[in-house]
Amino acid sequence: MGINIRPDGSHLFAIIFSGDWTEERLFHYEVIAPLIHRLYNKRCHITESTKNTVRLSYKSQAIATFKNRVLGLPAGNKKGRIRIPNVIMKSSLNVKIACLAGVVDTDFSLTFKRNGTYPRLSASFPIECKGFVDDIESILQEAGITVTICLSNRIEKRHAPPTYYKEYSININGIGNLIKWVNLAGFKNPKHYSKLLVWRKFGKCLGHTTTEERLECLSSSMAERYTVPVKIRAGRTW
Repeated sequence: MGINIRPDGSHLFAIIFSGDWTEERLFHYEVIAPLIHRLYNKRCHITESTKNTVRLSYKSQAIATFKNRVLGLPAGNKKGRIRIPNVIMKSSLNVKIACLAGVVDTDFSLTFKRNGTYPRLSASFPIECKGFVDDIESILQEAGITVTICLSNRIEKRHAPPTYYKEYSININGIGNLIKWVNLAGFKNPKHYSKLLVWRKFGKCLGHTTTEERLECLSSSMAERYTVPVKIRAGRTW
């Protein structure tokens, strides 16, 4: 979210979402843009920018001001400044889960370990985002979902010289926790939802597949890549 002053002294109020073009194009076109139109009656501009990135944007002084001054969301760089809005943290669990669902859809990854059979929801945030991580942990614990958070040392090798930094890793492991989350909120992002459906149908979800490939698999043309479905243990329902 940007609130910037133009050379003529006027203000520019812009809200921008970005993601991976291959994996999140459907999410931007079919979920985020319709949601913004339904909530705010705003049409979004969606483009494919450089480096395989989908970019969704719209301009509104009223919406940007509300998000910044009422909800307390920062304009500009979010690093170390982002928190779940206080008005949400003081609300009911249903409201908190609805907010966290958006975070999970945009910032978390759904992967399946142990040859594609063991589910893990995970995310990483810079060490400066400890308050945001604490908010996420608080909501998950209130919802009865087991979460593991650890501080890790990372290295960024894409630029020379390499950069060393610390980040928080959030992990939600296991079938039971995944079922709890699906029952509470589910997924709106086709990237996550297609993985879930493949795993439920075939008992495993292989890595290094695209959303398009998983959707094709669910239409049966790629089913031969997967094994017979595993059974969910007794007492666990979707």
